[in-house]
Amino acid sequence: MARSLVRWGSAGLALGAVALGVGSPAGCAAGGGGGDGDGTGAGTGAQAGAAGGGGSAGAGGAEEGGAGGGGGPSLPPGCTAFGGTVLAVYHMFFGDTHPDGTPNESAWKQYGFDLDGKSSGAGSTDLCQPYGGAAKADVYPDATGGIDNNFGKTVMPLFASVVPNLTETANGMFTSGEFTLLLALEGLGAQTDVDPLPTRLYGGATMASEPKFDGSDCWPVMPELLADPEDIDAPKIYFEKATLKGDVWESNGTATLVLPMSVMGTALELVIYRARLSTKLNPSHSGSALGQLGGVLDREELAAEVLRVAGTINPAQCTDPAILALLESLRRSADMVKDGPQDPGKTCDAISIGLGFMTKAVNLGEIGDPAPVVTNPCE
Repeated sequence: MARSLVRWGSAGLALGAVALGVGSPAGCAAGGGGGDGDGTGAGTGAQAGAAGGGGSAGAGGAEEGGAGGGGGPSLPPGCTAFGGTVLAVYHMFFGDTHPDGTPNESAWKQYGFDLDGKSSGAGSTDLCQPYGGAAKADVYPDATGGIDNNFGKTVMPLFASVVPNLTETANGMFTSGEFTLLLALEGLGAQTDVDPLPTRLYGGATMASEPKFDGSDCWPVMPELLADPEDIDAPKIYFEKATLKGDVWESNGTATLVLPMSVMGTALELVIYRARLSTKLNPSHSGSALGQLGGVLDREELAAEVLRVAGTINPAQCTDPAILALLESLRRSADMVKDGPQDPGKTCDAISIGLGFMTKAVNLGEIGDPAPVVTNPCE
């Protein structure tokens, strides 16, 4: 069966399937307006060469603000004017290393969020029931502060047992320019506190060359992530209630997104439901040192995707007893209810996931080419 390599917006796995605080931007413009007048007639131009409009009346000053600035340096070829700050993920932490890169089997405990509002332990009685008779002592215990991340605790070690250098190859997708996540913070300049700070989330399409991550890159966006594949101002994921407080950005909403993870030359798609994000920007807003991404993975969906990747690498693995046993161990790590709160009357059908990430500033590129179509040899 043929399907899109990265299923942004595909049936049943729509990237635009959103929940709290996520909507569609109304009247998004490619460029920004001039800054409000400050009584001196000074206005602020838009980012990267887009001229600003006139400022509004200044507080306690002249009746009208000054004319908008002439804009900064002209945009490089392939860039799209955007009035704000665009951050691209250039590295992710999957739970097997500390932020400084030091390997540690307990590093998973610092990535993600407390998704269910509980600090759970082996003796908890208010959680969903483990799948397949898995021991509660293996499934239930959270990290400090109630962080839920059974992907980092159990799934990543399972992957690492059969795939060498997994996190290195997964991060190669960012450094090679094959893919990234783009956070486009509308209208953000030097401010440290903005409420709300509407933010678009794009999938970065493959670049023509490796990114420099020096602020000059123009990263194209995936058309599958747009409500209109020809309109870059129509993202499917839009965090309209996002905020910036003390340079800490919070999505203040959730969405369903697909994160491809390179496994031996094949993209394993992690479909993250109820995904939420946060990150601490540096003072210049040229990047962030450590962000957090958390949500849940559908238990059966993940198992089927791992089998697809295994079969793509070698069709004989579609029925390999060792692979099927690994999938059963994966299922037994489920600790959450996918579509609702914890419920002791239900069997756990989702796996919590927590990832860390770092970003650097880029320019918004043009709309890229659609993702290629691949087949599933195990169907």
